[in-house]
Amino acid sequence: MADRKTFLFALWDGGGNVPPPLALARGLHERGHDVHLLADPTLADEARTAGLDLIPWTTAPHRKSRRPEDDVFKDYEISNPLRMIRSYIESFMGEPAPRWTADTLAAIDQTRADVLVADMSIPAALIAGEVRAIPCAALMPNIW
Repeated sequence: MADRKTFLFALWDGGGNVPPPLALARGLHERGHDVHLLADPTLADEARTAGLDLIPWTTAPHRKSRRPEDDVFKDYEISNPLRMIRSYIESFMGEPAPRWTADTLAAIDQTRADVLVADMSIPAALIAGEVRAIPCAALMPNIW
């Protein structure tokens, strides 16, 4: 393939947000591109099944298992929608932003990625793509 590219997908195991980017990553892999998945270690089986290389998050928030006590963000414990959104922004997006960026930078360098595709719920991952001056895209695999 003359235009073979190396793609890095950055996502987290939030359940319903996983199938859309995984399908896109698998499709790119099937077309001959190198595709790496920067994600929670709980997605190792899904990555392997799709033929993708998994790079686990190391410092950014990530699930160690699919048990409820290992959920990264327990939105189901917050009944007030506004409080839930605020908590999500602060504890999942804001405070750990430098860690999302650092792990993504390391993965870009490790894979020599040409393109970064990140889940829209972790926008700090896109900072790494901007730093490395590679094309970036954010996927919104939800109905928000």
